[in-house]
Amino acid sequence: MEILGEKLIYEMLDRTQTHEIQIDTAVAEAVKVSVLKFKTVAMVRVLGAGEGFAAGISKIFELFFEVEDLLLAMHRDETNPENPTPVTDYERKLANSAEMDFTVLCEPMIATGLSCIEAVTKLKKEGAKNIHIVSVIASEEGLAELCEAHPDVVIHAAAIDKELNLYKYIIPGLGDAGDNFLNRRKIAA
Repeated sequence: MEILGEKLIYEMLDRTQTHEIQIDTAVAEAVKVSVLKFKTVAMVRVLGAGEGFAAGISKIFELFFEVEDLLLAMHRDETNPENPTPVTDYERKLANSAEMDFTVLCEPMIATGLSCIEAVTKLKKEGAKNIHIVSVIASEEGLAELCEAHPDVVIHAAAIDKELNLYKYIIPGLGDAGDNFLNRRKIAA
């Protein structure tokens, strides 16, 4: 997951807004250079699923930007497996996102989209701006829900799968990202 995070962040940065500045170098005057429009990044890790993924993203961001590492712990309430809902267990420093130019939510898998919707809602409530979500895999249904709830958020997903199974896992998907990262395997039928 860490290597995927590194690769996806390069793709995301390649598609992020830049502006041109002119600089003088030792060998030329007024060279035009494209630079990103932000200097500070709020990086939101979803504990469990986002841990390994965020490590790769953080590695790259810290080379270029001032990074504020924010935490959000969420899990699925699977009391009704056919309609799981996100539950927030813990959050740390989300209010600091308001001070940053750019916010990245590291969510390796977007199944129903509900966890991302809740996370983005919390971030916006705290004043976060310029929110991007980086994901390894997403379902068409989850993306539709997320885009409807937050049309201003930019989503970067490496792959999109067509459907969810009865238990709202992405098919074919990768299994449960948090359980896989923490080496807690469970298979949903």
